[in-house]
Amino acid sequence: MRDEKGVTLIELLISVTILGMIMAATNAFYSSGARGWADGNTRAELQQSARVAMDELSNELIWASDVAITANGSHSNTAITYKKNSRTYKFLLQDGNLKIELPDGTVTTVANNILSVQAVSTGKIIELTVAAEKQGRQVVLRAKVSPRNL
Repeated sequence: MRDEKGVTLIELLISVTILGMIMAATNAFYSSGARGWADGNTRAELQQSARVAMDELSNELIWASDVAITANGSHSNTAITYKKNSRTYKFLLQDGNLKIELPDGTVTTVANNILSVQAVSTGKIIELTVAAEKQGRQVVLRAKVSPRNL
């Protein structure tokens, strides 16, 4: 008998096949986790953008003394003009950004990734709807505001 050292071709093929299956499973597991993380990150970013927009709208309108809501066609791009302390302010949606125009004409971005802002006035209550969108994901927040100075 010969003293043979090493592995046969069949043993090598079986080892490579098993290693390939382990690598494929590991890759699938990693890819799934990475996609889940990216999806969760996008959702959190959208929630934050919509929340910032809604908070700013609510906090400003609660102190308004006069509110004018202007809808542009589909009611999805609402401009909200209001007075606070005898000064006129305006919220507007431009290029996916909610912006506020201050009395001195300065325009400041409030929130990004905003798809639409809707406002409906029913008596002394203003119903707000803010939708944010990014990479096909969408978040919608709704709130009711009762301005104290109307």
